[in-house]
Amino acid sequence: MQELLTIKAAARVLGVSVGTVRSLLARRKIPFTRVGRCVRIDSDGLEIFIRANSVPQVPRGALRAVAGALDATIGTIRNRESVLHQEDWQAGVRLSQLRIELERLRQGVPARLEFLEGALWRAANGMPHSGSGSLLVTDNRQSEPASVEVR
Repeated sequence: MQELLTIKAAARVLGVSVGTVRSLLARRKIPFTRVGRCVRIDSDGLEIFIRANSVPQVPRGALRAVAGALDATIGTIRNRESVLHQEDWQAGVRLSQLRIELERLRQGVPARLEFLEGALWRAANGMPHSGSGSLLVTDNRQSEPASVEVR
């Protein structure tokens, strides 16, 4: 049969005050049994509590090595975040440039169509044009296309 300890005895085993043991019991960290109004702590349950809360010994310098590796990992993550932020910013700038260019094209297409229609009409009617560029116009009366310089 397992041994049942009083709160004072459990405090001596753990090397803490009676108040600390009572606090652990109230927070249900240590299993206990009530015998009438008395609280008794199972020695096996106390042993389980001790094992569960034991911190393993770390070899000297191991924490520094872990901290160094962690710092390197954090540095790598920060560098990657910086690169991603820069790539996002560059993509945003390029997107803005493409939107501006698209808007210019939208505004320029009607003007360019008017220019081409006017150039075709002037070329068809034998009138000179004051714009710039060249335009290829097919003359229905001739068998080969006539080249018209548009300036």
